[in-house]
Amino acid sequence: MRTSMFCLVLLYWLCIPPVLAFHVTSNELDSSASAQQRLQQVYFQVTPLGYSLDDILADPEKYHAFSLLNPAQRVLFREQQAVWFFARLHNTSKFKQQLMLEYDFPMADKVEIYQRTETSGDIRLLSRSGNDFPYTERALPYRSYVVSLQLAANEQRDIFIRVQDAAVIPSELILWHYNAFISHSQDSALLDGILQGILLLLAFHNLVQFFRLKARNHLYYSGFFISFALIIATLNGMAFAMLWPGYPEINQAILYIAVGTGLLFLNIFIHQTLKHLYTSQWRWFSHTSSFAAMLLLFSPLYASGEQRLHLLFLALGWVLTSNIVLAVRFSLAGQQQARAFVWACTFTLCTALLLTLSQAGYLNTGFDWLYMLQLLMLFSLALVSFGWQQVELKP
Repeated sequence: MRTSMFCLVLLYWLCIPPVLAFHVTSNELDSSASAQQRLQQVYFQVTPLGYSLDDILADPEKYHAFSLLNPAQRVLFREQQAVWFFARLHNTSKFKQQLMLEYDFPMADKVEIYQRTETSGDIRLLSRSGNDFPYTERALPYRSYVVSLQLAANEQRDIFIRVQDAAVIPSELILWHYNAFISHSQDSALLDGILQGILLLLAFHNLVQFFRLKARNHLYYSGFFISFALIIATLNGMAFAMLWPGYPEINQAILYIAVGTGLLFLNIFIHQTLKHLYTSQWRWFSHTSSFAAMLLLFSPLYASGEQRLHLLFLALGWVLTSNIVLAVRFSLAGQQQARAFVWACTFTLCTALLLTLSQAGYLNTGFDWLYMLQLLMLFSLALVSFGWQQVELKP
């Protein structure tokens, strides 16, 4: 009996570990592949903050804890923990390839990228950066996180990426050919610069109108444009690169301050434009929206990272819902000018919410769709201006 039990335990010990061990599938890289490739075979695991790559590789149990990402895990919520991504690259061509590996999430607090050669097992730290580090410490002067890789013919290499953030952690990894990445980064910088220039020009125009006409609505609208320009620049990493590269501590709070300020300015702008049509009930809606915006504005003083993120979408949702209700009310009352203005503001908030979701990593949007959203945002702002003029011109 004891002998049979010993044999069963021995058989279990020999067979179960290979079953539990995960099988690594390589990402095949052919020279004829497209200029941009999203890695499909990406593995992940969540560890305490103190775990290093040496700790994971030295312990077979920790190493085999990696599991394949599925589409439902494209965005991970892990506060006070680190997420490790692992991908194996295999250059199947007969030529050396110069590639750029990008982790496209400018808002990440800490990002460490390691490589391990399959033949020698040597581990090398390629980059340690993030919003908790000065911008000058990045491996490449790019708003996101990029490292350069050179793979010899038929070479296989393991990539490990450690990501730490207080709110969300997207899991998308993109591999570029060198020339395609340079072209993409130049196009992105150009379009971002155009968008920022338009927003700041609109802010300056309304500020001039405020000093010329002494109409406070222009001041509020100008404040909204400035806030929205700061939101976009923060989400795409331009603000950190150009405005405060040596002060990473600003990154922890600036997005929530900018969104809260933008919502507050937009809500006051709507309230001042339509206050002659408001009843006490609609004034309550307006004051509640302003209160939600102020909660978000001061959230860095009292809320944690994930709580601030939830508060952000709560404030956006409340302001959006209150404006939809207001627009329906004006539509039923037959007040065409006010109806057009409020629906334009609602459309602007919807577009801003989609843009925020895509920049934060919630929506799987490509380069073209992202900038289509930005153009749609400019169109909605034009509709707001037109509706505003109709309300002002109404006798």
